[in-house]
Amino acid sequence: MENHRREHTSTNNDTSDNTSSSDGAESLTLAMNDWTSGLAAGVGYGFMHAILLCGTLLASEARDDAGVLYQDSCKNIPSVLNTSFMAMLFSVLDVVIMLLYFYAVRRKAENDSMICNVNASTFGVGNDRSAKAASANAAIIAALIAHTSAAFASWLNGSLTNGCFFALPLVAAVVCVVGVFFCLYVMPFYLPASQRRQIESRMD
Repeated sequence: MENHRREHTSTNNDTSDNTSSSDGAESLTLAMNDWTSGLAAGVGYGFMHAILLCGTLLASEARDDAGVLYQDSCKNIPSVLNTSFMAMLFSVLDVVIMLLYFYAVRRKAENDSMICNVNASTFGVGNDRSAKAASANAAIIAALIAHTSAAFASWLNGSLTNGCFFALPLVAAVVCVVGVFFCLYVMPFYLPASQRRQIESRMD
């Protein structure tokens, strides 16, 4: 009888240990939600965009006898440096645009009719300020305008002498404007209610 009680106690201890370890593993698991999916897609898209922009240039510069390449579009800055700055700006823009598209798809799925008035401080933006969430159409239009504007700005880089002095600031301005739009009208309302509750339950 005493042996049976000892076995029952050890079994309970093993079960509780397994439960606690599984809870710990679950808390360390990266949740798949709109944030992580959008960031993963944006980083991948931006990485491929950067390779297309400057991959061949970096490969040609790697040769010992290649020297430093200067172009008429940017006579005072090495071409590899100019292209690297442009690739960095477009990579950041790609991440923001992909997040906007994920947000728009989610809002379309919710029939694009709900006005989300939530406390922005919950998501780390502002203190006690509430704002109206951007609609799905507004997010799509903002992404299209940002990408088109950045493309036309980068066109100056190859069409004018020293065009990089115009192209780089203009592309940076586009990235800043779309970033401000995202932070004010999209980021505080990015996750749907179900995913917010899931994150809050994990924190508790």
